[in-house]
Amino acid sequence: MRSSARWMSAVAVVGMVSPLGLVVLSGTPAWADSVNPVVSYSNWYWSGKDGAASTVTGGTPVGNGPFAAPDQASGVPDGDLGVAYTNDVDKVAALNFGLQSIPDGASVTKFSFVMPLDATASNLSAAEAKITACPAIAPFDPAIGPTALSKAPAQAANICVDGKYDATAKTYTFDIASAADDWAAGAPTNGVVIRPKLGESTQFNYAFQGINAIKVIAEYSSAATPVVAPPAPAAPVDAGTGFAAPPSSFDSGSAPLSPVSAPVTAPQPQVMPQAAPVVAAPAAAVTLRPVADSLRPNGAFWLLLVGIAALLLLAAAVLGDP
Repeated sequence: MRSSARWMSAVAVVGMVSPLGLVVLSGTPAWADSVNPVVSYSNWYWSGKDGAASTVTGGTPVGNGPFAAPDQASGVPDGDLGVAYTNDVDKVAALNFGLQSIPDGASVTKFSFVMPLDATASNLSAAEAKITACPAIAPFDPAIGPTALSKAPAQAANICVDGKYDATAKTYTFDIASAADDWAAGAPTNGVVIRPKLGESTQFNYAFQGINAIKVIAEYSSAATPVVAPPAPAAPVDAGTGFAAPPSSFDSGSAPLSPVSAPVTAPQPQVMPQAAPVVAAPAAAVTLRPVADSLRPNGAFWLLLVGIAALLLLAAAVLGDP
């Protein structure tokens, strides 16, 4: 292994051990998943319930024209969801979703639902209808519909999502990932309203199949949480019996512990106590005695000394050079 690789390995190992003795295993990277939420409930709204006369081009009432079956004044079979535009918005549908399969706080990257048209109904449009899904800013009551259009929930019209029409499958697909991301972050889940696009004047009357036929696909990503391993159990302490004490998690049904030798401890240097200072006994007082008179020089001593000096002078005179 090259020296740089050894250094990197060492740093990685050191980084895994915290100062508190906890081994921190790096969390796995953010991961993505896909789920299939369901439409939890719905309702749809019709201006005919408000007393308005819904008409198509030429003023033909919806209930008597080609938009409706003879027994369906609204032109929408029972159990279906109506969306229509005549001279004004005539029908809208509301959907709400169950988001239990998406973790709270996850980042929603896709949330699309597919609404199939009911092929048995008299769906009629002069051209491809422009339909949008707008987040509802107020809750709505679940019902099979139709409910009065005046009771439809208010919508955030500035963040509506256009539906994509599949002429072969006869479906509309809406991706409302932005709204679903807000819901996952804690915003109120009021659902969406499917309605004619603002500013469009194409007349149509659509009957979509009910909520059991609507398919929902969601994708989200969620950051993984780092895993912290529990601290290692403390080393057993030998009480001097020659057997190691079992850890706190010892199972009484486990195999008996093998005897271990008591650890040999190196002799520690003995610290001698400091010797107490030795205090000498006080010296005895010196007694001064007077000198005896017999030791003092007397006259004879001085006379003898003078005699010796005279002899020395005489000898020097005799022995010296004349």
